Amino acid sequence: MKHFLAHEWTKGQALKRGGGQPVFSLDELEAENRYQFEPRGEIDSEKIFDRRWAFTVLDCAAARLREEYESAGKAQLYNILKDFVSTDGALLNYDEAASASQLSISAVKSAIHRLRQRYQEWIRQEIAQTVATASEVDEEIRYLLAVIRN
Repeated sequence: MKHFLAHEWTKGQALKRGGGQPVFSLDELEAENRYQFEPRGEIDSEKIFDRRWAFTVLDCAAARLREEYESAGKAQLYNILKDFVSTDGALLNYDEAASASQLSISAVKSAIHRLRQRYQEWIRQEIAQTVATASEVDEEIRYLLAVIRN
């Protein structure tokens, strides 16, 4: 009985999984950054969820587009043109983008057009993974745009 009790006591005092070390969250900083941009005040939690969903879809589509350009060896072109896709506008104008990418202005405009088309295709594919039928994709895209605008 003494051996059993001693063994149980030793087992109970054992340090497990980094015992004695402070616990920290790997997601703590990411969570703080995510919530600092949330609107303040009385907002419906469903609207917050929908906004996060919309921006997550856009982020995933952008990440896939970036990977596509990187695998094709066009990472530098993507980095120059990616701001032309956003609604905020680009930091560069067409002339500056043309000189940075060593393309003509018309080639830059065509590349931006293709980039926007591929981005839309990736958004469509991301949304298609969240709906039951293909006929619901357009409705979800309209909803995504409405959520982002509000």
